Amino acid sequence: KNPNLLIEFQHYLELWKAEDLRKLHTLRRELLSRLETARGNHSEIAKLEKKLTEIVLKIDELDFSIDAFWAEIMQLCDTQEAGEGIDRKSG
Repeated sequence: KNPNLLIEFQHYLELWKAEDLRKLHTLRRELLSRLETARGNHSEIAKLEKKLTEIVLKIDELDFSIDAFWAEIMQLCDTQEAGEGIDRKSG
């Protein structure tokens, strides 16, 4: 009920994500730069593209909003409640 707690939580969530995102974006830029210079070297290009895909996926995993965070929490709670309901019926 205290909106300041939500703001504080969002602030800490952003701080937690910021350092990892900064590192991942730096690595992404480096990989893109290396891709530009790897023209013609197909095996090197394939390795760099694979690493780039992995980095982009990691960025996507960290790039979430507070609303998405709460949606995930609610989904976990719903899943747990559904599992407890099944346990009560079978037990």
